[in-house]
Amino acid sequence: MNVNRQVSGHHTALLLGVGFALWLACGISSAQAENELLASPEQTALARATCSNVMRIKQGFVPFDACVESLSGTLASHTQSEILTKSYQDCTSAGLKEESAELASCILDRRDDRAAARNKSPSSIALAGSSYAKNQSSEISYASSNPEERRRKEEHSCAQLGLIPGSAGFGDCVARLDSALRSVEYSD
Repeated sequence: MNVNRQVSGHHTALLLGVGFALWLACGISSAQAENELLASPEQTALARATCSNVMRIKQGFVPFDACVESLSGTLASHTQSEILTKSYQDCTSAGLKEESAELASCILDRRDDRAAARNKSPSSIALAGSSYAKNQSSEISYASSNPEERRRKEEHSCAQLGLIPGSAGFGDCVARLDSALRSVEYSD
């Protein structure tokens, strides 16, 4: 009888521990989501056009959705980085000292102001087609492309977003897109 109580006590402790871990993870995810910018309608349109015209993935299929989600997320992350950089520059040029509470608060305030202003005004992202998208060799669908052509399509898709080859953002974009498409590769 004493053994049953010990097992029951361990089982209860385990369940409480798992419950706490889930609660903590959900709280962290919620807090992270509140601080992330979502892609604007213009950014999503650019991502959709790129997935269709550069990647040559047909709409209505899981890989198309994965491509749009990846490129839209990259654009939103890039926008978030630009907002934080400009906010930091504004606050340090105002004379606030590094690693001070005043600087940190100023950056957050400026970030929030810039994000609010961004959500009110339309983006100036152009949907211009790259020369790659118009090239005959890019007529082959992503799924039918060999590995080298897939990589070129991914790179040209990230370049279409305005990311500079060789930059960290460009490399991250290519890696995220490749990962997103590999994760759904056999979904069609």
